[in-house]
Amino acid sequence: MRLFDPALARWFRVALTVAIGITLWQTLTPSPPALPGAESDKLAHFMAFLTLTLLTDLSWPGQPVSWRACVLLAAFGAAIELTQGLIPNRDPSALDMLANLAGVVVYIAFIGPPLRRHTGCRT
Repeated sequence: MRLFDPALARWFRVALTVAIGITLWQTLTPSPPALPGAESDKLAHFMAFLTLTLLTDLSWPGQPVSWRACVLLAAFGAAIELTQGLIPNRDPSALDMLANLAGVVVYIAFIGPPLRRHTGCRT
């Protein structure tokens, strides 16, 4: 089975849904637990959105992740940050928004295309 296999797409969509839920919980909880190995808050934001973009790409294997999906992921990250302003012990951060966006852009520009070529994906 290939990584970009339509038979796996349903499972990647489940993983994407779970990852979105975990991201929401971790970012909107008033006092979230520290993530192991994530000494840098910005690195955690970057990796979360890189992972969400990867799972989005794998969830629809017939086409590379679209710019529309990127805009939605970036808007999701911005909405999280703005919502944090309404939660006790949380503050919105423009740098966190940039880290979220960087995770999306790095996947789209540098990881997704070579990954699709390397795995033999024809799209």
